[in-house]
Amino acid sequence: MKNEQEQENLPSEMLEEEHFMKEFVHLQQQEIMLKREELALRREEIQANERLAERSIEAKQQTDLNHGNIFSALQKGKLYIIALIAVLVMIIILYAMNTGNTEFALEVLKIGGALTAGYFAGFGKGKSVVLEQQQRRNEDE
Repeated sequence: MKNEQEQENLPSEMLEEEHFMKEFVHLQQQEIMLKREELALRREEIQANERLAERSIEAKQQTDLNHGNIFSALQKGKLYIIALIAVLVMIIILYAMNTGNTEFALEVLKIGGALTAGYFAGFGKGKSVVLEQQQRRNEDE
């Protein structure tokens, strides 16, 4: 009697198992599709990040080039001004010496020497202050 009931239940159990297996396979297929979509989205995100990084690098390079050009232009301007001042001082000294005004030429040289020494001392001091500030910032970071 027990065998008869088992045989009657057997087809329904097999049907249920088959149904569960089909549902399981269907769910697995959906999961695989979702993972494919996630991978596609991830690829797009990576490509977008790559494009952003490339643009950022290009912008940084362009900015660095612009800063370099500006710095070079300022340095050239500074050198031209220093050269102009030196030429003017030399002309004044030569004129004073030719007219017999040697004392005036010596005073101009004394003042010019003091100004030049002060300029280089101030330049060195300013540079050392900036370097100290940069070192402090680096230590704080």
